[in-house]
Amino acid sequence: RNGSMKDCTVLGEINLTNATHVGGLVGYMFSSVHDSTNVKNTDGLTITVENGEDAAGTIYVGGIVGLQENGEVSGIVSKANITVNGAKNAYVGGIAGNGASIGSCKVENGKITVNNMSDLYAGGIAGTAKEIVDGIVDCGIKADNIFAELSVGGIAGIATGSVNGTYDRVSNSTENPD
Repeated sequence: RNGSMKDCTVLGEINLTNATHVGGLVGYMFSSVHDSTNVKNTDGLTITVENGEDAAGTIYVGGIVGLQENGEVSGIVSKANITVNGAKNAYVGGIAGNGASIGSCKVENGKITVNNMSDLYAGGIAGTAKEIVDGIVDCGIKADNIFAELSVGGIAGIATGSVNGTYDRVSNSTENPD
């Protein structure tokens, strides 16, 4: 519970069905991730989650961490391409689906596509920024696109915590040209 990860790299594809906590490094996080990169090439990491009608509850999908309860994610560069199809409730972000404390992170050249949701929050950095800890601080996004049907934001789909010193250069759309 009190560990941390440093200098990690994740490449390739993650393909899951009926998953609830999905991240490029960690699905459900209680500790910290520092100075990590989830890609070394322009193709990046691809995360695909297919959820059918029987999928359980809320899903959290992020380029680094799905659900962050405690700890900190910092110094990360994510180039993940994320696709989520079908779920009742979803939080999807380039760094975290649900982020408690995200600092000095970047999302570059990523793409987030979410289809067939009844309740969705999608953001370039986080699907949601929680009230606890520090929220999102000094992060940036230069992403191709975020395609989603409901609550979409360049930094966060919904922010109930703080968002400070961030910037974005992103194209948000409810229309997926694919």
